[in-house]
Amino acid sequence: MQQWNIDNEKGIRNAEEIILQVGIPPLPKALIDIQNELAKAGPDFRRISDSVSKDVALSAAVLKIANSPFFGGIKTDSIHHALNILGLRNFYSLVMTSSLFNAIGYGLNQSLDKFRRHSSTVAAVCSHIALKLKIDLEEEAYAVGLFHDCGIPLLMKKYADYAQMAEYAMPSSPLETIPDNFESVIGFETSRYHTNHCIMSLMLAKSWGMSDKILAVILTHHDISMYALKSPGQRHLAAILFVSEFICQDCDTETYSFHQDAAEWLKQHKNTLDEIQLKPADVGILRDEACEIIKSNEWF
Repeated sequence: MQQWNIDNEKGIRNAEEIILQVGIPPLPKALIDIQNELAKAGPDFRRISDSVSKDVALSAAVLKIANSPFFGGIKTDSIHHALNILGLRNFYSLVMTSSLFNAIGYGLNQSLDKFRRHSSTVAAVCSHIALKLKIDLEEEAYAVGLFHDCGIPLLMKKYADYAQMAEYAMPSSPLETIPDNFESVIGFETSRYHTNHCIMSLMLAKSWGMSDKILAVILTHHDISMYALKSPGQRHLAAILFVSEFICQDCDTETYSFHQDAAEWLKQHKNTLDEIQLKPADVGILRDEACEIIKSNEWF
């Protein structure tokens, strides 16, 4: 079986060439303003809401999500009201989600629609799992879920045939479904494009100011051994992501082309469960809770 590991330096060089050709979405000013306010002891809510309101497309997307069950269904047409109801941290996650998907584009094709649903639901479920585990990683878990596959649209833009590859890249594809007997979709991607969506996602997430902890998880999120992740926080985030992706695949049968057998997944991911001290029965409970979250994700 062919190995999934690649020369990351070579993959990054190839990714840089692709980015030069297709471009990388810049970090929106409104998101920069929120990040600057978050760094202050006393964030100015009015300044934040005014900044978002000036971006018509962004404010429309933010209100659409804020008024959906996915983010609580607050029923408002005011950005300032949404900020006060949701709180700064939740509002930041909402703006980050809207900004990323606005930058990628809406309604271009079915594969992009699947990507948006995949990323948004995995992010929400990651945050929910972190909250249930009481390990103070909700915000970072949300960001990992949102950005871990964000390189997929860039590869779609570059390669006409990547939409089919995305069907393997987004889920945790069972090994028998991956062509040419590769150990992982990463090896399959690299053989065809000389880079992979993990590296592309890393580069976009880095340009949007994600932390080194989050970037490390993004780069290695198809390596269930977590061998390259040295800190407990990184391994916890990776384990949360693995559980979230499996749950989302199990709950949302329309978005994914491939689904893993639960017993086989549990067998392969013993290390994952041990890392965050989950039992198989706990995964079932989280699955039932997450399915309700996923049902509410109709905003895009």
